[in-house]
Amino acid sequence: MEKKRVLIIEDQMLFRTIMQDMLTAEGFNVIAAKDAENAFKLIETFNIDCLITDLYMPDMDGIEFILQLRKNPKYRHIPIIMYTSETNEDVKKKALAAGASTFLSKPSTAEKIAKEINSLLKIEKL
Repeated sequence: MEKKRVLIIEDQMLFRTIMQDMLTAEGFNVIAAKDAENAFKLIETFNIDCLITDLYMPDMDGIEFILQLRKNPKYRHIPIIMYTSETNEDVKKKALAAGASTFLSKPSTAEKIAKEINSLLKIEKL
């Protein structure tokens, strides 16, 4: 079975690298973007199975990114995890209303993130 491709959008390089390593160890094919602009290019280039985005990014926030992505019918099916240290309930509601599939708080374990991805992609772990 081919590995599912996960795109991480995270502006902090250290955190981006840690996430890549964690999810690669969980069996995913992981690519990463430092901002929304880079992410849009990667989405056009690769077949993305699931996307994890931070809320706070330099060029546009994660909610605006989700809104932009969901405008394109080609990408409406991609499950999106909003992964942020923000705990405000209003932010969570806005992210879900914008089209996020689920909302996870930082920090989370690799197992928890992988479980969310697998659940969104309906993959059963053997």
